[in-house]
Amino acid sequence: MKRTPVILLVEDDPSQRKFASALLMSKGTWEILTAATAEEGFTIAEERRPDLIISDHYLPGATGVDLCKQIKTHPLLGGTMFILLTAERDVNHKIQALDLGADEYISKPYHVEELVSRIGVLLRIRDLQLELSAERDELRRANELLQGNMDGIVNLLTKLVAIRVPNASARADMAASMARWMAERLVLGPEATDRLELAARIHEIGKVGLPDDLLRKPFGSMDDRERQQFMEFPLLSQRFLKDIHSLEPEANWLRHQMENYDGTGYPDRLRGDEIPIASRILRAANYIELARDRAGESVADFLERVERVRHTVFDPRIAQLLKEYIQVNEQPSWLEGKRQVSVFELKEGMVIASDIVTGGGTKLLPKDMRISQLHIDRILAQHHFDPIINSIYVYEEPPAAGT
Repeated sequence: MKRTPVILLVEDDPSQRKFASALLMSKGTWEILTAATAEEGFTIAEERRPDLIISDHYLPGATGVDLCKQIKTHPLLGGTMFILLTAERDVNHKIQALDLGADEYISKPYHVEELVSRIGVLLRIRDLQLELSAERDELRRANELLQGNMDGIVNLLTKLVAIRVPNASARADMAASMARWMAERLVLGPEATDRLELAARIHEIGKVGLPDDLLRKPFGSMDDRERQQFMEFPLLSQRFLKDIHSLEPEANWLRHQMENYDGTGYPDRLRGDEIPIASRILRAANYIELARDRAGESVADFLERVERVRHTVFDPRIAQLLKEYIQVNEQPSWLEGKRQVSVFELKEGMVIASDIVTGGGTKLLPKDMRISQLHIDRILAQHHFDPIINSIYVYEEPPAAGT
């Protein structure tokens, strides 16, 4: 049942207070409270939480404007509607009151029907605010419940993969870390980055549907029939998630996680930008995982192999980021004596510690080159059309010229 609106009238003149109070009670189904000062009015407002306050401008002690400021900045009373009454004609007073949050400013002597009309409007606005607040609270609770359910589903899927697929937990951690790292450098945005990290954690879910002997066999040792069966895991991944409506984007990304940039991948032979960018990143995670089967392959050999399949297996940007990620994470000693800078932090005299390459694969400067202002101008110009998405590394102590 809808409660009776509460109106607080703050007026220092007893006769005016009595007259206005009686008038309001005769005009609407409202509960009327009264106060003689701003201090008293604020105390009553804290106790009763009125829907609307009508205050005279000039009060003993603090003014109606002071009371308005107190109400509007109060954590619990800020949504209270506020009408300021005054005989003051100076427009600056009106501007000050409105700037401090007053919802209406009515000059004395006021027309009774006008005051009643504006009270009605403000109370309807207050009702809408309360309804919206309740809906927001309900939506927030629903989102919290949904997020809790989603967290539970994701945890269950992650555990299922870990139990069924050998070494899946370590691969999931690596894939999630790399996916977030790449997404941040590609500026995919917070929501897309979080969803991609989630997809990376469960990207092997489809392997749960593969035979045990196949899961334990190195990819390089499989025959053609076994490889064809193994390559069904992206489709199985999508099928596992297809009935979870909130994971629909992730299901699509997992379906295409083994597509190749040149259109030779699986299952739909998508090419280039037809492949979701999230799937292109997951392709890199899968490439690393399958590369672990190559016993004795050095980091340098792996990086060279990635370079060879730029434009075929990989989006050129993903290849560039993958090379940096592997170099930095697999060879932490490589960072010794070097520091990371952005393209806009390059300064004349710096010596770069790794090739500067654009996302499109154009090499702008080779490793160990000392940077001139001409180089910087060229790099910035190229960056505008073909951005440098990977980090730039320079030596902390540049080698002496000629060494």
